[in-house]
Amino acid sequence: MKKIVAFDFDGTICDSFQSLLICFHHVFNDFNVNISDDEVRSHLGSNEEGICKKLFPYDDYEEAFHDYLRYYEALHDSIMPNIDNKLRDLLMYLKDKTHLVLVTGRHVLTTQISLKKLHLENIFEKIYAGSIIGPNKDASFHQIMQDYNVKNTDILYIGDSKKDILFCRQMGIEIISVNYYKTAKLEDLEALNSGNVCKSIDELAFRLKNN
Repeated sequence: MKKIVAFDFDGTICDSFQSLLICFHHVFNDFNVNISDDEVRSHLGSNEEGICKKLFPYDDYEEAFHDYLRYYEALHDSIMPNIDNKLRDLLMYLKDKTHLVLVTGRHVLTTQISLKKLHLENIFEKIYAGSIIGPNKDASFHQIMQDYNVKNTDILYIGDSKKDILFCRQMGIEIISVNYYKTAKLEDLEALNSGNVCKSIDELAFRLKNN
């Protein structure tokens, strides 16, 4: 097994995108603005604070983000799907076998809220969260290599998107793509990461336990 196993959150730990949209819609209503889901999607890569900064005037974006955090915590239990017990068991297994970390594009505060609500707060050794500016997973992996004194070849990433495959390839990091939440087209993942796509949690568990 690799020295570092890093998981994405959205689409990998939890099928969470609709939950984010629900919270954003509450904020839009509070500010009396009409912003489409497609416009929100167009700014993914930045964390939620960064999305607010791009969607709201400068004087309003900090208030909008705090509004978002308030809804996110208050509504979490009713809008965020729980994780499968098989995935929870796999994370517990990995925690005892390797350095298990989380690398996500979301904000550290919403990540901490979700990990606490999902009873995963003691699973990951470190959280490498997203940036207000834009995609930063490359910086997160450079920080992992520094923090743990490891090389890129010592890291395995578990993610759900085509972008994850492309940036891991650029950095020389092995990636297993997952599609059990069907957040991307299976054929697209298989075309880019042939032989390394898991369609179920059972399949992912088998790969990781026999890697």
